[in-house]
Amino acid sequence: MSAVLPPEAEVALEKLLELPPLLRLEVSERLADSVEQSEIDRAWIRVAERRIMEMRSGAVKGVNIDEMFAEAERIMNEPRPSAS
Repeated sequence: MSAVLPPEAEVALEKLLELPPLLRLEVSERLADSVEQSEIDRAWIRVAERRIMEMRSGAVKGVNIDEMFAEAERIMNEPRPSAS
């Protein structure tokens, strides 16, 4: 779920991203706790409804689940570049 942030939220986010990781985690947990579960549920329902409409209209194409898992496994088994 992605939304365009108003400028003041962008400024706040930039400042928050400068915090050390553990403090960013604390802030993220507090923000998540501030959202009611029903709001989260409604947002996911909107996402699901949009995706269903995209599938039905042909705007997006479904992927065979077996092919998707095979591709994911292939990617996970690829050698990783060394961090040197």
